[in-house]
Amino acid sequence: MSIVYYDSFPPYSWKDNDGVMRGILVDISRAVLKEMAIDTEHTGYPWARAQSMVRNGTSDAFITIATPARKEYTFTSKEPVVVGPITIFTSSTNPRLSEIQRIKDIADLNKFKILDYIGNGWGDTHLKDFNRDLAPNLSNVLQMISANRGDVVATDSLVAHYLISELKLRNKLIEIPVLLDEVSFSLCIGKNSKYSNILDDFDKHMKEFRKSGKLEEITNFYK
Repeated sequence: MSIVYYDSFPPYSWKDNDGVMRGILVDISRAVLKEMAIDTEHTGYPWARAQSMVRNGTSDAFITIATPARKEYTFTSKEPVVVGPITIFTSSTNPRLSEIQRIKDIADLNKFKILDYIGNGWGDTHLKDFNRDLAPNLSNVLQMISANRGDVVATDSLVAHYLISELKLRNKLIEIPVLLDEVSFSLCIGKNSKYSNILDDFDKHMKEFRKSGKLEEITNFYK
């Protein structure tokens, strides 16, 4: 079964220096499908190309948010492969830290200087009416917040923790423990794929995989 990924989306999926796909989505799908006795091939491409490969039938599946547009040409798992929590990150030296720690929901973000990055679909949907300063990518945003050039960023906690470690900002940035939202990633199999009939079985195995604690082990590895 051929699964394609966005090749530059750590810690969910990325291509290493040897051209091998790594990441949370790769590790989970490989493990669960192995339990189902399905051999898998994992390759990465620019995201638009990866999606077109499933759409035109040259690849079997991808793992992402099951939007209405993607459901037009794929069947999708009911059980999520992984759920990305949307939380808040700020500087440990922010002068308004005590106020930021009292944030309870998305509406409260509007009291602060929000930083975000170009192409953040969640931010474009949920913060479109808020005043945001946009940077090229999340790494830039985290560096700016660590320098107190902005108050908060609302983003996927798994991605943020991975980048914070990569950027060596552990002692400068903190996560505010309020869950603003959750983003579910589903296995999406092309409607013309010969594997399009495995999703009920996949849902059962994925649920057991989550209950076993193996999923949590994988996500914690990348923090």
